Amino acid sequence: MPRPRHPRIGPWIVVGWIFLILAVCWTPANRMPIPERQPLVPHLDKVIHFGMFAVLGLLAGWAGILRGRTIMLVALGVGLAITSELGQATRFVARDADVWDALADIVGAVCGLAVAASFAGGRSERSSGATEESGPRPLTPETAPGP
Repeated sequence: MPRPRHPRIGPWIVVGWIFLILAVCWTPANRMPIPERQPLVPHLDKVIHFGMFAVLGLLAGWAGILRGRTIMLVALGVGLAITSELGQATRFVARDADVWDALADIVGAVCGLAVAASFAGGRSERSSGATEESGPRPLTPETAPGP
């Protein structure tokens, strides 16, 4: 994943995505385009929850806020998952809070962070020049020391 051109913008994009997650999760039931109790595709909401939080993890890695903060970011994902579900249970939102939605959120966040970490790990190995070819080279006539 390429780094953002302006590194100070990356964390703000993550914050914006968090607000978008909360806006989607806390949309009142009477404003939902499809009633929660009559989904067109069974369990599609779990896929959507997973996807929103996986994107959050990927954005955190892209923004460069992953380094050394994995545990904190997982805790943030868990906290956001619980908060978004508890908010759905309020009288204003009047939607069904679901433990399975929270679990899909947490799994999505962890998967997104894991993918971001694997990209970040590969990038740091390439940038440091550490490759399998950087070990000792076999002695050939071209690499042999002169007389």
